[in-house]
Amino acid sequence: MQQQPTNRMPQRGFTLRHRTSSVSFSKGQTQRFESARVTLGRLPSCDVSFGNSFATVSREHAEIYFDGSSWIVKHLSKTNPTYLNGHKVTHTARLSNGDIIKLAADGPEIEFCSTKPENKFQQENFHKQVESP
Repeated sequence: MQQQPTNRMPQRGFTLRHRTSSVSFSKGQTQRFESARVTLGRLPSCDVSFGNSFATVSREHAEIYFDGSSWIVKHLSKTNPTYLNGHKVTHTARLSNGDIIKLAADGPEIEFCSTKPENKFQQENFHKQVESP
């Protein structure tokens, strides 16, 4: 049976590290999330919005959600694929620390980071927030 997003808050959030530059993000830039659901796509209403940087990224391309025990990436696009570590996601896939999510064959790549940093320097950099453009 398939898990659905839960309203139960995870004990800790996650960070996405952008591996591709776009209009909205620089390569290496990070975003920290504490919510149990995050949307990715071109729409300005998406939590991670790539705007028109990548024509093959759908308006609502994918989402990351907490199912009560694990982080999950869910493919939403009807026209363009979502990849996890180079493999096409047909519906959902469980995420692990360091996984690479790619939106469309020539779209942006982001790294999923679920672990907390070990030292103060890493923690300060880990919690940097992306400023709104």
